[in-house]
Amino acid sequence: MLAGLNVRIVPGATGYLGTNYAGKVAAAHDALSKEDFVFVHVEAPDETSHEGSLEKKIQAIEEFDKNIVGEVLKFRTEFPDLRILVLPDHATPVPLKTHHAGRYRLRYAAPASTPTAALRTAKVGAGEEDVYRGHLV
Repeated sequence: MLAGLNVRIVPGATGYLGTNYAGKVAAAHDALSKEDFVFVHVEAPDETSHEGSLEKKIQAIEEFDKNIVGEVLKFRTEFPDLRILVLPDHATPVPLKTHHAGRYRLRYAAPASTPTAALRTAKVGAGEEDVYRGHLV
């Protein structure tokens, strides 16, 4: 088990567009009821970038935002101290079709009970760090 995490096998998880997002969300919810930390991996934005398809990458990001992030944000009513961090493991620009050490953004949601509960954004990578209130896009 990587980093001591309990791996949950989600039937229908393909690593591509249309994966079993609901199964991933259900597994994450189940894990949160038993554990302090949950990691949900979604591969589709990376895979579609390797294909060089901007349209598919946009679709992958939209599916991820709606079906994973949107659903996990709802967990905050049941888990009020939940902190959510959304980030890539690396950049994969569509024109390059490969991994890149460039900058990328991460998103952070504080517990719903805190004054800073709004989704926040930070640029990560070489150079300055810029944190500001934002929305997932």
